[in-house]
Amino acid sequence: SYESLRLSELPVGAKEILRSVRLDKYLNTYAKHSGPNCLAMASAAAGANPALSDQWLHWSPFKSFLKDQGYKTIKTSSPTAGDILVFMKNKTAVHAAFYLGDDLYFEKPGQDFYEPYRVQHFKLWKSDWPETQLLIFRKG
Repeated sequence: SYESLRLSELPVGAKEILRSVRLDKYLNTYAKHSGPNCLAMASAAAGANPALSDQWLHWSPFKSFLKDQGYKTIKTSSPTAGDILVFMKNKTAVHAAFYLGDDLYFEKPGQDFYEPYRVQHFKLWKSDWPETQLLIFRKG
């Protein structure tokens, strides 16, 4: 089950950041086919380009894209709105999401068409992605 808040339930700041990257219309929708993954969705957020969310992306081009967009890894465990979150396991990216602030992040939890674009509570990342470490990319 993939529970998620509706757009109307999001705090104002989280709603605004999701709208600013033009992904608000994706919330609680499904890809038309299997393939689109979390790295592509995070790239769509980083570039404010929803068309990117329909892709399947590997780690190396994802990192290059973030660098081209002006994102750098930072040394903190406290994200701020607009950060890209990457969950790492054994130096491998296993998931990525877009931090909305207000303890919420936007994600595509898998690459199958039945896994919706959704909002998840940040405090749950350790239970959703056990044995992972958080890597944070911030623009600027």
